[in-house]
Amino acid sequence: MKSIKLFLSTFSILIFMSSCASHVTIAYSDLPENNNSLLLKPSLDMPKTSVVVNGTLLVDQKFIKDVKITGLPDGSNSFQVSSGSAVYSENLNVQRDINLNNGEEKTELIKSPTISNGYWTSMSLTWIGIIALILL
Repeated sequence: MKSIKLFLSTFSILIFMSSCASHVTIAYSDLPENNNSLLLKPSLDMPKTSVVVNGTLLVDQKFIKDVKITGLPDGSNSFQVSSGSAVYSENLNVQRDINLNNGEEKTELIKSPTISNGYWTSMSLTWIGIIALILL
């Protein structure tokens, strides 16, 4: 019985601590003259993230670590990153214009919202439950 509890608690800790966020790379255009790229890097992994570039939806509701967009044209490009999750205290909605020329690769850092109190409460209760399961 004790080994089953130990196995279940270890398994739940591993699942709990794993991340499903991904690095997303997407091509805006396949034209050879469009050779600029943009890396959008949020400060925290972002669930339910959507990315729109120049009015085109490129990423729809994905859990991301970062998004690399290739094949962007020279000149001014606009992008919007939005994310909504109960984990964060507020929704993210960032809109910016960026100027790219001659095969540039730029990185834009995106400040993520703070983590909500409800998230910390649920995490604390989860850890208390896991520790109680191990000790009992």
